[in-house]
Amino acid sequence: MKVAMVAVPNSLRQFASCLAGTGLAFFAAPALADGDTPRGRGPALVSFDGLDELAAEASRNRMLTQVMTYTLTVGPDGKVADCRLDREFRRRYVATALCRRRIEHHVFEPARDANGNAVEGAYTATVDFRMFLDRKGGSEPIW
Repeated sequence: MKVAMVAVPNSLRQFASCLAGTGLAFFAAPALADGDTPRGRGPALVSFDGLDELAAEASRNRMLTQVMTYTLTVGPDGKVADCRLDREFRRRYVATALCRRRIEHHVFEPARDANGNAVEGAYTATVDFRMFLDRKGGSEPIW
């Protein structure tokens, strides 16, 4: 499954409501106040096509009732350079596997500085693994 995300300034509220059922989070930058100067922008998510792989990894690690926040460091080339999770695991391979799914399947447009130059930036999102449970509240994965 491929989830493409494109924001249109006039329909930002509509875009955010589309994400509501996906378990993916969207954070909008605050508007500039009078007198503020543009400071560039963070990396822009173009697409994430690893939902099935992420669901399978969450199921294997018995995480289908959890919510997790992660931060990806995106290089000036738009490629993910690092992944940080909001928690630590007793077994390091769990964090490695969860980050690998994010690194392999996120596509970004790089962050830009105030002059429009590509720079390193951070992208933070939250995934609610409960979205992968069946719609009747059972514990069977939906795929």
